[in-house]
Amino acid sequence: MRRNVLCAVSLTALSFSPALAADVTALPEGNWTGAWLGVGAGGSYLLSDFAIDSDKYEKTPSVFKEERIREADVAAQMFTGTAEAGVDYQVGEQLVLGLVSNFDFGSGSGHLYSDKMTANNPDTAKEVYDAEVELGNSWAVGARAGLLFGPRTMFYGTGGFTQAEVSVHASYKDKTGTDAPTKDWSTENDGWTSGVFFGGGVETMVTDHVSAKLEYRFSRYDAVSADAKTETDGTKFYESTVSTGDLDVQSVRATVAYHFGNGIAAADAVATESLGDWTGAWIGAGAGGSSMLSELAIDSDKYTGSPSELKEERIREADVGAEMFMGIVEAGVDYQVGEKLVLGVVSNFDFGSGSGHLFSDKTTANNPDTAKEVYDAEVEVGNSWAVGARAGLLLTPNTMVFGTGGITQADVSVQASYKDKTGTDNPEKDWSTESDGWTSGMFVGGGIETMLTDHVSAKLEYRFARYDDMSADAKAEGSNSYYESTVSTGDIDVQSLRATVAWRF
Repeated sequence: MRRNVLCAVSLTALSFSPALAADVTALPEGNWTGAWLGVGAGGSYLLSDFAIDSDKYEKTPSVFKEERIREADVAAQMFTGTAEAGVDYQVGEQLVLGLVSNFDFGSGSGHLYSDKMTANNPDTAKEVYDAEVELGNSWAVGARAGLLFGPRTMFYGTGGFTQAEVSVHASYKDKTGTDAPTKDWSTENDGWTSGVFFGGGVETMVTDHVSAKLEYRFSRYDAVSADAKTETDGTKFYESTVSTGDLDVQSVRATVAYHFGNGIAAADAVATESLGDWTGAWIGAGAGGSSMLSELAIDSDKYTGSPSELKEERIREADVGAEMFMGIVEAGVDYQVGEKLVLGVVSNFDFGSGSGHLFSDKTTANNPDTAKEVYDAEVEVGNSWAVGARAGLLLTPNTMVFGTGGITQADVSVQASYKDKTGTDNPEKDWSTESDGWTSGMFVGGGIETMLTDHVSAKLEYRFARYDDMSADAKAEGSNSYYESTVSTGDIDVQSLRATVAWRF
């Protein structure tokens, strides 16, 4: 499975000079040294390869007869609360080193499902595969290193060790409403899974002892799996596994912390002179990462007779996701109102792409190199643009927190195909379909921006965008039957984190 892991989203604003380590000049009376406690909230996004592999064997002697696979790039998104603690030590006038810890609480799950229904009993599903991966609470410990832009604003990088509570479970029902103990199965595995994290963010002192922070993290956790086995009356048995790949979790968190040290003295606040009014036009560029989540489904119906009658319906669906790296160009105009308020209009163009997949097939022993009943679907999100407005509150003359919102469009495509048997053509059953174009939506978000010089600012921003659904249809006809199929998405949710630098005119 192709995946673009977003590894450098928030670190683009961090550039540490070797000379900083030697800068051990006397500290001001107020500084960042000391312990701190914080609370906040944010959102997390989970992406993993997720698969069910179910094998059928003749029992004596053990001979493989059939393999069925259901798999997808499964994703989930969740709201999280966070409690954190740490200690920092300021080295010289610009470098801050520290230890960090946190506990995040919240949960979210992604699903994978398939079934088949026949006309002789349309209310009863057959061959029902149902699986879920769920991410729960997590904790982390690590370190950070930050660079001060003025006494009150710090850009930093962070990394360390983490664990998350993860569960996977799956079941198979040969026919709903009845029990088939020789075929039906269910399995589950849950516990704490280990991983590592890294990320970065920006933190600013709002008062002498209180700071506000926006941070991005990327965490990778170990894979999780669970097995099941059922046996017949002595002739056959079934072995099945539900498994994830590595579990990638991206999170954005906004927190407020109380610092127990000397604090940033009032004299230092006075010394933070304004680098200029925020009023004026600006242009910027940068990079970031996006995460996409949407339900992706294939619904394939078989009709026979005259007049035509539905004979069979097959469904394949999953909560599908994708990750993508993107480049950004942007422009806007701000107007400062009084000492604290900034109003503006914003526009941007993001370039990059990522796709999520859904797949299923069946392989039999008489031809193990040839797959049958192969469903393959993909949704891809490409370039996007947005225009909107923002309103900001100046925490200091040179640092602003802001909210933003507006309209957006993205280049989206959805495609799917069915192959009755690989290596051969069957025009009566095989089909493929595709739809692509610019899809409309809305976005909301927020971030923090700080002036580095009188004309240059750096910004870290989070956005959530929701785009309209997409679908595509296909039809395959034969002499006595025809097939109508649809591949469709639900609403397409895209979360992005962007780090940009702007020139202000």
